[in-house]
Amino acid sequence: MKRILGITVLALSTLLTARAHAEEPKADDATVVTIDSDAPHTALYRITGHSIGLVVTQRGNTGAVSVTHFERVCTAPCNRAVPAGDQYFVDAPGMSTSRPFELDPGKAKLNVRGGNAFLRGLGFYGGVYLGGTALVTGGALALVGAISSSKTSQDTLLPIGLGLVGGGAVALAAGILLVVMNGTDVETDDGRQLAKAPKPPKLRLTPTGLVF
Repeated sequence: MKRILGITVLALSTLLTARAHAEEPKADDATVVTIDSDAPHTALYRITGHSIGLVVTQRGNTGAVSVTHFERVCTAPCNRAVPAGDQYFVDAPGMSTSRPFELDPGKAKLNVRGGNAFLRGLGFYGGVYLGGTALVTGGALALVGAISSSKTSQDTLLPIGLGLVGGGAVALAAGILLVVMNGTDVETDDGRQLAKAPKPPKLRLTPTGLVF
């Protein structure tokens, strides 16, 4: 039992979903992969399994921690035989990690269009998280100011709340756009999408706020 940063790790169970150390695959059960990427040092990774851990804090709160295990297979241009049917993803320095995908037996040339990892993180933490927080907080302050019988509260909380709502809505919308526009796309030479970044939502400004 180990105590790390005030958290006691009680148990860790590993559920392997793929061969942890893959042997050279047979020809009928293999995919010969080549990679063409716009991001330097793009690497192909194979997911080897998942772990679920149970943690308990010093206050008695419990929670579960999920960990994905993976191994590096090759770096672009790759040109290597890998087991078909397993789950893979691509990653590179400064590039957003792609969604997991599977490979069919045969040959596959992966065309990778990498998204910007910094902008994606900025969109999530600076836009979605902080913008959403400001939106909720501003809505609560505006509501309190609107229903308050105090003139001072109405003159202070209401405009502050409305300002936070407006700023939060703009930050949230910008954050969502940054997140979805900086995902990484992976497709084969024949146009089959293996990992597709979500399309940007259609945003409309209405009298009641932003509509997605």
